[in-house]
Amino acid sequence: MQILLIVEDMQLGGVERTCATLANFWVKEGHQVSLITFEKPDAKPLYELHRDIHFVRPGDLRQSSAGMKFFGSIFAIFRLRKILIQELKKKKGDEKSVILGFLPHMCVYSRMASFGLNAKMISSVRIFPAFDFTHSNRLFHFVRFLAYIFSNHIVIQTEAGKSYFPEVFRSRISVIPNSIIEFSDTSNSPALTQKNPFVLAVGRLAEQKRFDLLIESFSRIASKFPSWNLLILGDGELRSQLHQLIETKNLSKRVYLLGRIENVKAYYEQAEFLAMASDFEGFPNALTEAMSCGLPAIFTDCPSGPREIIRDKVDGLLVPLRNVEALSSAMEHLMLDESLRKKMGEAARQNIQRFNWPTINAKWIDLFHKL
Repeated sequence: MQILLIVEDMQLGGVERTCATLANFWVKEGHQVSLITFEKPDAKPLYELHRDIHFVRPGDLRQSSAGMKFFGSIFAIFRLRKILIQELKKKKGDEKSVILGFLPHMCVYSRMASFGLNAKMISSVRIFPAFDFTHSNRLFHFVRFLAYIFSNHIVIQTEAGKSYFPEVFRSRISVIPNSIIEFSDTSNSPALTQKNPFVLAVGRLAEQKRFDLLIESFSRIASKFPSWNLLILGDGELRSQLHQLIETKNLSKRVYLLGRIENVKAYYEQAEFLAMASDFEGFPNALTEAMSCGLPAIFTDCPSGPREIIRDKVDGLLVPLRNVEALSSAMEHLMLDESLRKKMGEAARQNIQRFNWPTINAKWIDLFHKL
């Protein structure tokens, strides 16, 4: 089967990592895989890609000589169509060709560029659609909705996300979560130097993740647990603001912004538990990664994602959205009870296996064959 994945770039992000994971697995299983981004030809992907993946980086297709956004988008569609035609001509044999667009803009470009081509188009919705539609202008809202409607199929990560769409479209929507990320061998990586117990948080330093609320929650109980620290892995636009908040709370020796870390598995394995305060999610990779390493998790019960992963009070704890008191109370609860952390961690390691690659891949391949 020929599979073409289209994503804006292959830099830091959960969607980008998922694209790399899918592309790597599929090419190893003998599929013909192309990965198309809007990056410069010399751009290096942040995530490792199998050598047999055809990685296409034509530059930002949206640029126009006049610098006008509208005309840039029109040009992008025609340029992307040319690339798709070139890639489809490379198909081996008579197998089906499938185009996968990731995230709203790429779904729009992919659907419009692929009209009339001999390939099936799938729009992959990677974030809770209710939030996504609320935070966009009306014109793009309308265009994106048309792109979804005229796709051959829509893939979304959670049942909650699927329920947002009108019932008349749900027969063309499949729920396919992310699979568990397989970590590369870290046996030769340097060991962590963390001697004190720590709470771990992982994600882009963006408003969505609400690390400010997590820091506030930790500050309320920090004096009760003087040996514990909070470690935040990831980078982003709010780094300076979060650093200032840490200074204001006098937590510069207790809360650490460690940036992007290569050997994240080592942190999962040494942490006591994961804690996240997100306002919304699609299907949080950090949560499944942590649980696969035997780490219990505290997560806000945001509209999509965590509730379909965590089994509350079995392998983790769900807390109300934007409730600092509830979050700090849940953290204190786990910090006080080592046996509970171990019990939940073992349950997490077992329960998360329902998202293993063979199970998730079977859903994708079954969908491809049905189109």
